[in-house]
Amino acid sequence: MNISFQSRLILLLTGFSGLALLTITLAIMWSTQVSVQQNSERELDVSERVFKELLEVREGQLRQGAAILADDFGFRQAVTSADEDTIISALLNHGQRIDAQLMTLFSATGDIIVSSHDIEEYRWTRNLDVRRQESGLLRAEGQLYQSVVVPVRAPQVVAWVLFGFPVDTTLAVQLEALTNSFVSFIYRENAGEPLVISSKSPELQEQLKYELQTSEEALQEWSKGANLYLRWLPMETLAASSGDAESNLKVLLAASLENAQAPFNTLRTQLWIIALLTMVLAIFIALLLGRHVVQPVKALVEVVKGIGRGDYQQHIETTRRDEIGQLAQGFSHMQTAIAEREQRISYQLLHDDLTELPNARQLHDEVLARLAKADRFQLAILNWRNFRQLNSMYGPTVCDDLLKALAQRLRDSCNADIFVARLQGDEFVLLLPEPSHDTAMHQLNVLLQQLNQPIQVRKVQYSVQLNAGLVAAPEHGREFDVLIRYAQFALAHGRRKKLMVTAYTDGLDLAYIRTLAISAALPKALARNEFHLVYQPKIAINAGSCTGVEALLRWQSEELGWIGPDEFIPVAEQSGLIHEITAWVCTQAIEQVATWHQQGHKLKVSVNFSANDLLHDTVLTTFEEQLKVHHLDPTYFVLEVTEGAVVENPELTSQRLKSLREKGFGVSIDDYGTGYSSLLQLRDLQATELKIDRSFVMKLEHNVADQTIVRSSIQMAHQLGLHVVAEGVETERAAGLLSDWGCDELQGYFYSKPLEPHYFMQWYLQHQAQVKENS
Repeated sequence: MNISFQSRLILLLTGFSGLALLTITLAIMWSTQVSVQQNSERELDVSERVFKELLEVREGQLRQGAAILADDFGFRQAVTSADEDTIISALLNHGQRIDAQLMTLFSATGDIIVSSHDIEEYRWTRNLDVRRQESGLLRAEGQLYQSVVVPVRAPQVVAWVLFGFPVDTTLAVQLEALTNSFVSFIYRENAGEPLVISSKSPELQEQLKYELQTSEEALQEWSKGANLYLRWLPMETLAASSGDAESNLKVLLAASLENAQAPFNTLRTQLWIIALLTMVLAIFIALLLGRHVVQPVKALVEVVKGIGRGDYQQHIETTRRDEIGQLAQGFSHMQTAIAEREQRISYQLLHDDLTELPNARQLHDEVLARLAKADRFQLAILNWRNFRQLNSMYGPTVCDDLLKALAQRLRDSCNADIFVARLQGDEFVLLLPEPSHDTAMHQLNVLLQQLNQPIQVRKVQYSVQLNAGLVAAPEHGREFDVLIRYAQFALAHGRRKKLMVTAYTDGLDLAYIRTLAISAALPKALARNEFHLVYQPKIAINAGSCTGVEALLRWQSEELGWIGPDEFIPVAEQSGLIHEITAWVCTQAIEQVATWHQQGHKLKVSVNFSANDLLHDTVLTTFEEQLKVHHLDPTYFVLEVTEGAVVENPELTSQRLKSLREKGFGVSIDDYGTGYSSLLQLRDLQATELKIDRSFVMKLEHNVADQTIVRSSIQMAHQLGLHVVAEGVETERAAGLLSDWGCDELQGYFYSKPLEPHYFMQWYLQHQAQVKENS
């Protein structure tokens, strides 16, 4: 059979055209498949990075919340004094601030002190090391928790605080929304059934759990059948990070190949139709279509490769309205969507969700960048000091609106060169490029006057009371945590002094560190017998003889040396050890009085009582029991109660003083004139003695106002039937004035400093002999 040249030409050209179109179609399908695989791999890379950064952000939140709790002075005191109620309260308060659900306090040896959950395995706590940043996942009550462990120092490590966020389906779904990939946490113990926490449907979770128990090959086959692209990520548990065991936790990321292929399914069908139609067309049309198809496809392949390399800024020509144009538009939309998703994720990682201000992570990076460039700047922490009160009164919804309004006010009030960020809760941070500390203080004062104006939300005005702590960088520190800590020291100091803006100065934290050291050493002082009593004589003016003494407590610490009562007594009152110390003082004073009485010296002893001691039954019971043991009359003992204790709770104090007086004890109002008691309160108190404070006596001969106050106080006390004692007598002139005004007893360095019992007795015998000789 003869075939015409035209037919052969048509057949040849048609064959070539068909082969070319087939090749092009297959190339596009291959390129598409490669693109899908590369995009899936790229998507998993992005998912992995986002996954890790989100876990780091959560870990940072946990670590910062735990560190703030560990640095809290009251919490450290509660830990060192084993105050379980305070510990639990502090754990709950700080944990709830950051929405932590697992809160545990370990002892320094790794034992659980307090925990919100039953931790199933904690042998790893024996290997905790302050040189490592301890973090990882652990299992408690059948639930996984992302956890961090922070040491509590006072100043040595006395405990470990653990905070944890739950690792649950909600987290997995949140991660899927951010990463666009299925996320599964797989926890396996020994050969038992694995714990699977996944963003997938319950049916897919059960299939995954079944395939995990079968084999690795079965899992791969299942993933192919489910059209998923898998990647395993190793995760450390706390037990593994501390070297106690190997990690039995993994994370499985899965990208949907079906979703990645969906944009190309319509295109594949259209390409086959184009190929079939082209086979019927004439040679010229076939060649023309071939030329018009191949070139754009090659360009699109290059675009696919660029997307695979992470280049999302490629220009794609989309003027054509045919299938190739649709393909180009699909690629263009795809690279735009990927770029926008990455940009959105990056924005969320560096900004606060509520206020849209830069968050603590971005603040950290900004501070480090400025320090690296050796820039001089000022860091200020702004604290809304009445925010807790507003939160308790109006609830979190209103307070969220208030925080957003304050954030907007900060944006409007601050210059463009001032970096504004939200640190946490009701704390904001400003980075001022001003190198001068004084100028920055002035700027902050002006700014806070603008900010401390009421905020109106939903037609209601709310009070704004901001304080600021200022620190200079790099003068006061070259690390982010150091600068934040120093600024918070300044903020706390200003809050105590009721200052609006306070600048950090060198040594501002020394008192805090000193107080922590005293708080840590105080519980050991009684056990080590570091306390001792000294006695200062009281001189009767009429006879000139010594009729009694005041017992004064002294502490010589093995670790800290000599510590004054004005330092350790407030710490003892805050920690609750004051009752034990006062009971020890009473016991020692009673034993000493008993010894003197046996030697024939009938001396009275005054013992200082705090307001807490006076209202504490155990202390007074110990006092009375010791008197019975040594067969001593209560009339030889005077309990000195400060005027401040009387003012604080006059009704209860009066009742207790009346009971003590009825039992025979003397009751002295100590430091009279330094408190704010009224004459009515003084009249109603069941006191036997009034003790004029040394601040009015030490400069008595020079200060006319002091003379008037002391003289009138003596007259008033005598009219109320009170015995009057003046302390702080250091000169003969002062003693003479007090004698002329009728003061009953004098006490001070003019006669003797406080002495230990042996030296006091030497002084006493010599003084009494001299008085006898002069008489």
